[in-house]
Amino acid sequence: MTFNDRVHAAYAPAESWQTVLDTEDPDKLGPQGAILHCDRLTVTEMKTPIEGKRSMELEAAGNTVVESVEFTARAIRMTYAEAKGLLVFEGDGRNDARLFRQQQLGGPASEATARRILYWPKTKRWKVDGMRTVMGVESTSRRP
Repeated sequence: MTFNDRVHAAYAPAESWQTVLDTEDPDKLGPQGAILHCDRLTVTEMKTPIEGKRSMELEAAGNTVVESVEFTARAIRMTYAEAKGLLVFEGDGRNDARLFRQQQLGGPASEATARRILYWPKTKRWKVDGMRTVMGVESTSRRP
């Protein structure tokens, strides 16, 4: 499925198909939730090597912003592979991807700016390709 033109979406565990998720406030979605704003969103259901198991893949393009209680990211393009638990934020050569994180609520913020940023939310591990700047990061925050 592809959605176009000022897409607002939310991702979080839901109790039932009738659950309505808030697409404006990431704090209401819990630690596993996030909101997404972009120009175009494509959602694909993929088969996995495990028989009978499926996973979702997302591709957001154009003015992409992802917000959760743990991070905020801005990029031209974002992909998410549920089976890998991996978010990838990409720039376009003129504008870099940016990831803002806090180790704990109220704690100091860190920022990474790069051509491409890979982020595993479950483990809070991240990696950058084409790094431009990294600010406010402790040595244990970034793992290659």
